[in-house]
Amino acid sequence: MRLPNSQIKPCLPALVAVLAGCCLLAGCAGPQLQASASLATLRPEATTLSIVSIDGPGTEAGQRFQDALIREAKARGFTIAAADAGASTKLKAHLSNYPAEGGKLAFSWVLQTSEDGRNRAARVSGATLTNAAPASGWSAFDDPVMRQVAARGIDDLTRVLTSGGTAPEEPPPAE
Repeated sequence: MRLPNSQIKPCLPALVAVLAGCCLLAGCAGPQLQASASLATLRPEATTLSIVSIDGPGTEAGQRFQDALIREAKARGFTIAAADAGASTKLKAHLSNYPAEGGKLAFSWVLQTSEDGRNRAARVSGATLTNAAPASGWSAFDDPVMRQVAARGIDDLTRVLTSGGTAPEEPPPAE
């Protein structure tokens, strides 16, 4: 059944208001930390983690960042498996860089986990501010920055997987 325009027009402001309210409420959920109920009581020492992809930096930097993630995850008690092994939790990392305030470069990151490689189970995100100029791009993603991103990401991921905690919303000051 199709309503004539004369019946739709009076309802339009109310419909727009309801949709806007839903969008605002959805924003309150905060996309920084999310976990499914099945992972809410996960313990790192009982979890086998495999890093299945790292998007953003080139191949060499991506491999070095993966190594940093593995070191940080092992330090927190996770068992690490190869990407093609049957790990209980699969991790994907997404990184990007952008010019930040004050003429500096920042790196944003997202770590997502899943149990089956397709459906997201947990997600953490953040940003790290550097003292590098924006033109530096990925060349500024050096070992100290990688360690900082990996440590903060794995800390936040551990927190959300074990207790549903929250991550800091502001990037820490540049070192």
